[in-house]
Amino acid sequence: MTTKTLTGAYSAGYYLSTAYSELILTQTARVGGNGVVADAAATVVNYGTVQATYKYRMGVELLSGGEVINGSATDTAALISGNYGIVIGGNTGSDTVNNFGTVKAAAGLAAVVIYGGSVTNGS
Repeated sequence: MTTKTLTGAYSAGYYLSTAYSELILTQTARVGGNGVVADAAATVVNYGTVQATYKYRMGVELLSGGEVINGSATDTAALISGNYGIVIGGNTGSDTVNNFGTVKAAAGLAAVVIYGGSVTNGS
């Protein structure tokens, strides 16, 4: 697994290159704009803040499946928000979201959408 670690601000969003299969956002990482997007299956581990601010954008969008871990049992300050909070496509059947922080979505929309997988909230 090739890992990319983010610290600091990414106001336009962050696109995870296919060269990486894991993205870790530290507590100091702040991603806005388009949120976090990955075309290839990936794991996103967020301890910071992802707030997609561009219209119709997701906080985290994994187009080909994967896993999102938002915070931890001992660090619940992580935030993912957007038009939808998290969307995982690809319908692999093994996609997962493990949420220990906060996942927010625009009014009336689901916070987490997975096409074939599971969501664990505060496990």
